[in-house]
Amino acid sequence: MIEMIKKLWLTISLKKKLGSFSILVAMVMALSVLFNIQIMNFSLGSFHVILDDNSKCYDFQEAIENEINAFEHFIKEQSEENRDAYILACVRTERCISALPYDYSQIGPERYARTWNIKNSYESYSGTRDEFIKLTPFETNYIPKLYNLTFADKTD
Repeated sequence: MIEMIKKLWLTISLKKKLGSFSILVAMVMALSVLFNIQIMNFSLGSFHVILDDNSKCYDFQEAIENEINAFEHFIKEQSEENRDAYILACVRTERCISALPYDYSQIGPERYARTWNIKNSYESYSGTRDEFIKLTPFETNYIPKLYNLTFADKTD
């Protein structure tokens, strides 16, 4: 068998041997390029997911800061304009919270637990907030509800 292959190899011209070798090298290079493109697409896709998740988390952090600032302005001066700005900030925060990644199989147990805490805490807070926003500063339970809203989760 080996003798037959040797004879066949010796009968093939040098031009055909170089052509076959060139085709083989070109095929290996093409496969290498395709493999690298697939790896790059996979990596960039994963990188895009990470950037998108980070963007959503940053948007939430910014929205909650804006809501805190709007609340502060609303408490200091209870004008219709400040009330509308506060309500708008609350709506933005709720949108940002609902946009946070929340699929257990994709984000894992730790991030899921943190997101669950954020969603549930904000839901509880928003109920208290909505009750408070209906009050006027002259009602008897205004100060206790304000205190409950602003200091309920803080410890000494």
